[in-house]
Amino acid sequence: MATLRQLREKAVLTQAELARLADVTPSTVSDLEANK
Repeated sequence: MATLRQLREKAVLTQAELARLADVTPSTVSDLEANK
């Protein structure tokens, strides 16, 4: 199973770009990728 980071990188998105698209903060994306 692919991780969030792998999927994000495959889509060529930064954490900030993904956060904007998902309407969350970049720190939320970071925490999710770090399994926090």
